[in-house]
Amino acid sequence: MGKAAKKSGFNPKVFLAKMGAGKTISNYRKDQVIFSQGDIADTVFYVQKGKVKIVVLRTCRRGKICMNCLRKNCD
Repeated sequence: MGKAAKKSGFNPKVFLAKMGAGKTISNYRKDQVIFSQGDIADTVFYVQKGKVKIVVLRTCRRGKICMNCLRKNCD
């Protein structure tokens, strides 16, 4: 068999530490909405510290709006 695949060498910490055109470092408060379902997806978010809750809204029975969290514990 051949040689093992070489790692790409991409270092997210180095990439995120450098400011550049089209790149912004932002801070958000707890429970602040940073992206809403239906918004144009023209941004990539790299979470450097903390966590982000991802919730999908959908219509349930009798027209009620339900929230589905994309992980087990959505607290």
